[in-house]
Amino acid sequence: MIRLGLTNQLIHLPLTAGLTSGQIPHSFKIVHQNPRKNCQDLLSGRLDVALLSPLEYMRHSGQLEIFHQWSVFSKGASAYALLFFQENLEQISRVVMEVDDSFYSHFARIALQEIYQLTPEWQVTSLEQDLEIELGLHETIFLEQERALREAVLRENCLDLIQEWCEQMDATLTHLVFCKLRDHRIALDLTPLQLSLNYGLRNLMKLVQKATGGGEIPWHFLFDLLQQNYAFTPTAEEWDDLNELMRYFYYLGRVEHISDLHLI
Repeated sequence: MIRLGLTNQLIHLPLTAGLTSGQIPHSFKIVHQNPRKNCQDLLSGRLDVALLSPLEYMRHSGQLEIFHQWSVFSKGASAYALLFFQENLEQISRVVMEVDDSFYSHFARIALQEIYQLTPEWQVTSLEQDLEIELGLHETIFLEQERALREAVLRENCLDLIQEWCEQMDATLTHLVFCKLRDHRIALDLTPLQLSLNYGLRNLMKLVQKATGGGEIPWHFLFDLLQQNYAFTPTAEEWDDLNELMRYFYYLGRVEHISDLHLI
């Protein structure tokens, strides 16, 4: 049995919903946890294959390989790394965020520096109140992942940093990759993963409606986003874009060593 580590992020729903819903037969033992925990369990041998963010891969690239057939990447608006700011703000001097050491928080620093030549002070704090209240206390707030998705529906006064990156750099942005240990020689039949993607793309509307379930993210917003701006079968171009992004992470001091892509 292949031990497969997924996450609870909605952006890989089309790729994995066929497996998790039981619609695609498989022999995986699936766990859902964040990419960092997936990486820890992959390195310790508790998982065979796992979804990781590019940051986890960069930090352990000497030990990992990436399956070239699949990833989660976007081009254009992603609603997954957003900068919210007070109205009529003339300059960004300080940014408040909830998570300091995530892929998206490091990416946000890089995007502001490379696109806008901005190096503001970054402060980590709990943002438990409504965003409007928080913006009365903080001039600029960075939100990521599902909270960014929820707030993107409600507010237009924000900057989608991934969209800016894709447009200014003429590149895609990879969010998640499937990895295994380089010296792990277990037989891996990942055919069900491709079948799951086929199922997910055919049934995307139904899957999104079920996943959002009348919550804070309207199903049609997520459906349009996934259908129009996200994709899951990378070509050489997308891997080249990731390779270039990894160079930015290294040269701007976000990771300690330069990483190479080990694709299988």
